[in-house]
Amino acid sequence: GKVDILVKKTIYSTPEKYAVWENHIERLMRYEPMQYLTEEVFFCDKRLIVNPNVLIPRPETEEWVQTLIARCYSKNTLPTHIIDVCTGSGCIAIALATAFGQARTEAWDISTEALKVAQQNAENIGVQVDFKEIDALNAPLPAQPLENLLMVSNPPYIPTKEQALMQRNVLDYEPAVALFVPDERPCLFYERLAVLAKAYQPCLLMVEIHEDFSEEVIAIFAEVGFHSPEVHIDFRGKARTICWEKAHSAL
Repeated sequence: GKVDILVKKTIYSTPEKYAVWENHIERLMRYEPMQYLTEEVFFCDKRLIVNPNVLIPRPETEEWVQTLIARCYSKNTLPTHIIDVCTGSGCIAIALATAFGQARTEAWDISTEALKVAQQNAENIGVQVDFKEIDALNAPLPAQPLENLLMVSNPPYIPTKEQALMQRNVLDYEPAVALFVPDERPCLFYERLAVLAKAYQPCLLMVEIHEDFSEEVIAIFAEVGFHSPEVHIDFRGKARTICWEKAHSAL
């Protein structure tokens, strides 16, 4: 296993094992991500299934989710409702549902195949998440706000033109629908998220962003009454999330 390799233990092969290793090496040589070979990744101490139907969870995302959980507990502001928009593998929703067992958690994604992965992950871990096939850009507005709501989203935010700068392991294998937005409307998802946030009135809202568009995202949410944004810098020194706390406008 992996531990045997790390400790340089002698590994005795069989034709079957050798064939698997050969297959893995060939796939790695074609720049396929290791996580898709092993079909697993750890996120907030939970083992998740991943395949090419879902984006591979990033350490930068794990960092802000852990910080968000710690923030809620330190301030004793535990949510009773959670909505995760563009859930992908379900990593964020599952981490939050695990941390806040008292909350009702729902998670949206446009991809049927991604939701199958997310549902399997939740079942494997043993947490209850209500997964819904919803296109975030056309998501219906609620009849009324949700009380004590935590709303989060890691939406697609990479302009298509940046494909030229990206590595093959991302471009050739990870789902484009989860990554890219049109060059002419890079903040497309945040425009809709702002509308949704105004209607849902979350007590705490956090979105992951492209490092180059923090000011644009702040302006979009300010238009619907969300002020006093907190921009958080990740461990790579890049603007990674924006957070608003109890900042919604009274409707």
